[in-house]
Amino acid sequence: IRVVKFLYYAELLKALTVELKKKPRIVIHAAAVSDYRLPTAAKGKIRSGLRELKLHLVPTEKIINRIKKLAPDVFLVGFKLEPKSGTGTLLRQADKLMQEARCDLVVANSLNADQYHGYTVCSDGTVSAALKSREAMSRHLTNTLKSLEG
Repeated sequence: IRVVKFLYYAELLKALTVELKKKPRIVIHAAAVSDYRLPTAAKGKIRSGLRELKLHLVPTEKIINRIKKLAPDVFLVGFKLEPKSGTGTLLRQADKLMQEARCDLVVANSLNADQYHGYTVCSDGTVSAALKSREAMSRHLTNTLKSLEG
């Protein structure tokens, strides 16, 4: 397993592009990057003492949506976190991610009252696991991905 660390959106995009050129078999894209960014960086210091500072943000491109375009044969695992969502909403959002990013598997997670609920959703829409802890999800995902090797 190769873990790629990053701090900023642009760093992740660059690192992912480099890694995908190496033709990995599996990509687990669990990165949560900001959904919005400034359209341009400030061209110097923003002086302190302002009564108010308004920022205009624009949406960032969903990096996961580029993975299959850059590496069509990779087995792509995406993650969808929907805090405080019910199972129906969570599974609908997982399906939406599956369609948009062409994932092969989506791990859909929710936290309700500090209780973890996780599901693995296959590309055919079937839910292959409903788990109650991150540890159980990690074991299930590891075993699922190991089975691809056999």
